[in-house]
Amino acid sequence: MPQVNPTRPRREDGAPSNWDRYLDLLIRREVPAKFRQWYVRRVEDFLKDLKPAALSALTADQVTDYLRRMSARSDLADWQMRQIVDALRLLLVDLAQVPAGKGVDWGYWWEGQRTLTTEHATIARSTAVSAEDAADPRAIGVPRFSRSAQTFPILEDLARTIRAMQYSIRTEQSYVDWCHRFLLFCGSKPLDALGVPDVQRFLSHLAVERSVSAKTQSLAYNAVAFLFKHLLERPLEDVKFSKTRKQARLPVVLSRDEMRALLAHMDGTLGLMARLMYGTGMRLMECVRLRVLDVDFETA
Repeated sequence: MPQVNPTRPRREDGAPSNWDRYLDLLIRREVPAKFRQWYVRRVEDFLKDLKPAALSALTADQVTDYLRRMSARSDLADWQMRQIVDALRLLLVDLAQVPAGKGVDWGYWWEGQRTLTTEHATIARSTAVSAEDAADPRAIGVPRFSRSAQTFPILEDLARTIRAMQYSIRTEQSYVDWCHRFLLFCGSKPLDALGVPDVQRFLSHLAVERSVSAKTQSLAYNAVAFLFKHLLERPLEDVKFSKTRKQARLPVVLSRDEMRALLAHMDGTLGLMARLMYGTGMRLMECVRLRVLDVDFETA
């Protein structure tokens, strides 16, 4: 595949080149225009490194080894690593559909956690598949929201848009989940027929019948608003609905003696984690994903 400028006009004569097909795929997958040149650059770097005679000649081990080397680079941020993974997955699985693409655990590499195993509880997009799914080659590397995406394909486009915009993994999970609930609530109504009244009924349903908190209702609204703005291209306006009243809650704070008593009954890895979080103020996921290279032992 030759060098390409993703902003150049499409060729009007003859069949489209491989780069043209890849750029078309990026457009269909809702990758924002400002990120497409970076997707192309990720693919170029991959091809320059491995120099395959053809994409079909690649093996899953070669692709996995490349991803492993990329993940070990200290100059790449996590979002850059996820961009590399997404760019290669689109190339090898969606576009070329080569055997090597089906043999890579894309869910694991997308997560970008270099020191955690695929069985670790914090690998949110890499989950065990059922026996039924295991027999399906399409289940390799399928993200957690795959089942909902089978019913509502727009949810996969939603997740990809969130990834391209570099939102956090928790935001992606929450938005996909709430949009899935919203679409289920609307039943078989076509996407192009959905509008403000449907959103108002859904949010009022959450407040009146489900008794969700104000924070949860706000999260649901933000998720659905994102769907309408970035996927349906119809931003929500003048949405009115029954809002959940905020309830004043006094925080429960343990005294120092109570904390000492609690920590005295905790040992091993969990005890160390509890002491680290209490002493440093880290959040749970920050502590769980703490790596040796994150600790400056010389000044600690």
